[in-house]
Amino acid sequence: LSLPVREVIGITALQHSRARPQERQQVKQQVHEGKCVVILSQSGEVQRIAVVSVLKLARPDCRFLVHLGTVNSHSGKVKASCELPGSKSREGETPINTIDRLLNGPLHAFANALVVEENECRSERSKAKKFGMTTLYVRTVHTAVLDPEKVRPLVASITMRTSSKATSDFPSRDNWDMFVMAQSEDKVAPDTGSESQDLLAGFKFRLCGWLTEEEFDMYRSDRGQKTLQIAIDDIRITPHTLRAAARSLPTSRHGSFETLRNARSAGSDVGDIGGDTLGAEPHSLDV
Repeated sequence: LSLPVREVIGITALQHSRARPQERQQVKQQVHEGKCVVILSQSGEVQRIAVVSVLKLARPDCRFLVHLGTVNSHSGKVKASCELPGSKSREGETPINTIDRLLNGPLHAFANALVVEENECRSERSKAKKFGMTTLYVRTVHTAVLDPEKVRPLVASITMRTSSKATSDFPSRDNWDMFVMAQSEDKVAPDTGSESQDLLAGFKFRLCGWLTEEEFDMYRSDRGQKTLQIAIDDIRITPHTLRAAARSLPTSRHGSFETLRNARSAGSDVGDIGGDTLGAEPHSLDV
């Protein structure tokens, strides 16, 4: 169906939703942007359907990249959330296109260091707390491993001191290798030339780190989310670090994920595929 037709179907379905007006408006905007579809089921239930692509990016030590939390750009505080990096597909995007957008944006430091392994598609049904309606996620998980020697410098890395809270129930953060990742909320990245705090409003910032499978499973649970929040509660991200993360976003495209996957099949050196580097120096922050 075309986008205008999906919008009409979605607006009609939302009229039967019990969500608050603000929530309905947010979902309506997502439908308009092609990020989701809203339908009315045969039982009369309003359902939101979103196509999501995520990247499970593993290091040789079997730790993989995880969003540990979202950063408030005004206070520098981090709200815990344990999830793989990914995005809802936009209008006209395939799952591979969505991963391409991430590799040419917030995940650009890893774009030329991937060895693609496999793709897995699964459907998950859950209650979206934010929108007050059942959501069906059609999720494609793209698995890849890193060649550490080809990873570009992370300009907003964070050097953590060992937490005084570390116990047998509270693992040390020493191996998390955290950094701040910026993602433009618009299709075109805002100008970051100024030092103004207001310019950071055009970005979302996430605290990222590297977890084991066991840690990831633990922190995804309700109890684990509370433990993770305690673990990162003492972190404050400065505006200087946020600006460094925002300025690190590339101005040119890297090689596509599809090209990397084809290169793996053909036995090519994936490190020779891609675009320019920014030459940015790492910026560390002791917390």
